[in-house]
Amino acid sequence: MISSGDGLRLIKAKNNKIETAIEKLRNKLLGARMRLEREEKRAHEKEQKEAEKRTVAEKEADRARKAEEKAKNDEEKQVGRQQALVS
Repeated sequence: MISSGDGLRLIKAKNNKIETAIEKLRNKLLGARMRLEREEKRAHEKEQKEAEKRTVAEKEADRARKAEEKAKNDEEKQVGRQQALVS
């Protein structure tokens, strides 16, 4: 038979095991949350970098288009001047 002192010690030991298990689960949960936050932050940073790259590419394409238009206009003006000189 278990004496009341022994029973109390068994209950305290069981409580300690439960508290330890709860603490381990809390730590796992905290670690998982931190990992998730890091992954979300990396994903957000990656999206931002890709958006910046797209913006830069769009600006470069716009500059190239404008340069082509200017070159075309300059060429047309030059051809017009030459035709005017020939006439």
